[in-house]
Amino acid sequence: MVPPIITRVWQELAVGHVNFHNAMKIREVRVPFLYAQMCTMMLIIASVFAPILSAIIFESAALSLFMTFILTSTLWSINYIA
Repeated sequence: MVPPIITRVWQELAVGHVNFHNAMKIREVRVPFLYAQMCTMMLIIASVFAPILSAIIFESAALSLFMTFILTSTLWSINYIA
């Protein structure tokens, strides 16, 4: 008779294998071209207007520069990760 702990190990391996194949299916689905273009245009617009709005909102130039850098780099990083 097989101990229950070994059957649990095989069950977890099977679940992991199924989840891996589900992730591969998600990876293979292409993002629509127009969606990607719209996201890029919105990022460019945000990158242009972020320094302007940051300069209006914050009195300190250093704080304005820091906040603009954080906002812009975060948005572009999320885009590249996706």
